[in-house]
Amino acid sequence: MKRLLLGLCLAAACATTAQPSSAAQPSATAQSPATALPETGALASLSWLPGTYRATHGNSVVEEVWTQPAAGTMFGVGRTFQGDKLVAFEFLRIEVRDSGLVYIAHPSGRTPGTVFTVSESASSANVVVFENPEHDFPTRITYRRVDDRHIEACAENAEHSLVLAYSRAP
Repeated sequence: MKRLLLGLCLAAACATTAQPSSAAQPSATAQSPATALPETGALASLSWLPGTYRATHGNSVVEEVWTQPAAGTMFGVGRTFQGDKLVAFEFLRIEVRDSGLVYIAHPSGRTPGTVFTVSESASSANVVVFENPEHDFPTRITYRRVDDRHIEACAENAEHSLVLAYSRAP
């Protein structure tokens, strides 16, 4: 079944930590959430991707949110609206596996997700490309950093291409 993914979106995930009571003193080895899970591995190259982005596509507004890379994962969510109606949503994950980076898409929350593997030869400092030639649409997903406030996402196969020009949301 052909399915056009209107938004390349990742589910935003938040980690919570217990806060010490006012009577308790934090230990000298306690780490703040900002420094507890630094990403120094393969996902560090995607440090430009986290944030909230919006794009228009025809009469739709597409929103995509990415979390900071940490512990070998990034999560996100995407939503597509027409007027005041939600018409599509998708949960996404980028993670480090032994084989390299993978992008896992769950359109409409479906499980299992569709897995795309990183194309090292097509990726660079400001571009990441994921491919799955066995999938109908898309077979290739590309994220490109345009500048500090804009990214471009492209979902494509041999017959079709959907390009979304995202701007960082306030």
